[in-house]
Amino acid sequence: MKILTPFAENGNKWACFAQQFSLTKKQLDQFQQYEKLLREWNDKINLTAITDTSNIISDHFEDSIMLTKFVNFSKISSIADIGAGGGFPGIPLKICFPHLSLILIEVILGA
Repeated sequence: MKILTPFAENGNKWACFAQQFSLTKKQLDQFQQYEKLLREWNDKINLTAITDTSNIISDHFEDSIMLTKFVNFSKISSIADIGAGGGFPGIPLKICFPHLSLILIEVILGA
């Protein structure tokens, strides 16, 4: 498993991430779009304290996909992400396993 360094250029971080998890171009594009939307919405409603690309990739995307070391998602048809917050780990898993039916659940008290 390759570890991304915080000093790598953004393009290299993305390339390492794609190679590490054998992502297709479409999946990589989806992760990049997700990162962009996460940053945009984070400015509005504070989804995460992690806001730089390197840490979003390592602390959100890679951590979410690490579940695949323990669960064979190719044999699962649906998942629920309870306490989804910014969509972790549900959305990264859905990107990697598009066949999954995904339900995101987040409760916001006092809203």
